[in-house]
Amino acid sequence: MKNAPTLAELHASARSLRAAGLSTIPVSGKRPALSSWAAYQNRLPTEAELDSWYLAPSASATGLGVVCGTASHGAYADAGLLLIDADRADWISPFEAKAGSALDGVHIRETGSGKRHYAILADAEIVGHNRPLARYRDPSNPTKVCSGLETRENHGYFVALGVHPETHGIYRPLKGTLE
Repeated sequence: MKNAPTLAELHASARSLRAAGLSTIPVSGKRPALSSWAAYQNRLPTEAELDSWYLAPSASATGLGVVCGTASHGAYADAGLLLIDADRADWISPFEAKAGSALDGVHIRETGSGKRHYAILADAEIVGHNRPLARYRDPSNPTKVCSGLETRENHGYFVALGVHPETHGIYRPLKGTLE
């Protein structure tokens, strides 16, 4: 296993993503390391905020989250970051096979639990709210319905860098870049 990212690495990545037009937040495990991250659903963090999250002596972030939706529009004013979150390992290969060449321009990341994130800049008109795309029944609790494939859009985020709190696996890019 690769080492967890340092605060300096998280800071450098956050600055790079901000320069690319993507809103970021500090995370601890899989949760925001802020009491509220609502402001970053509408704007990019300032350089001073990034400094306080990752360079201050009191910095406690263990990872970096990327805010989805129209707050993260890259170089395009009329775009938004849309993420497809594949939470079932056994669905990844069939999904990628069906998607085929549609994944050519998509940034693909491996989550800390070995699953996949597929990130694209989409037309702002189609970026809505987080939604399930495919569900399944939990084998250990048949009354529980889980989302195996879902989107992260406005009011959503994903961990881009960090360590999964349960598996201790590293979140890492597999193809393409977010910048």
